[in-house]
Amino acid sequence: MVKQLIQFIADILQVSFEEIQSSENFLDFEKFDSIAQIQIAAMLDSEFGYTIEPEQFELLDSVDSIINLTNIVQS
Repeated sequence: MVKQLIQFIADILQVSFEEIQSSENFLDFEKFDSIAQIQIAAMLDSEFGYTIEPEQFELLDSVDSIINLTNIVQS
């Protein structure tokens, strides 16, 4: 599931899969902004069934933070 998560995030940030490191802060990517943050939250809901509350948005700053927040399992 993590590989799928990374691919979705790479698509949103318009970078290759290989450019996404699990601990890298999304702010390091040119395309990361509030719209991308909302797209990531929407993807988590539609693809993984995890709803992000507005107060959790600021916690979505890396793949690791999403895994910790949502308990998406490594596979």
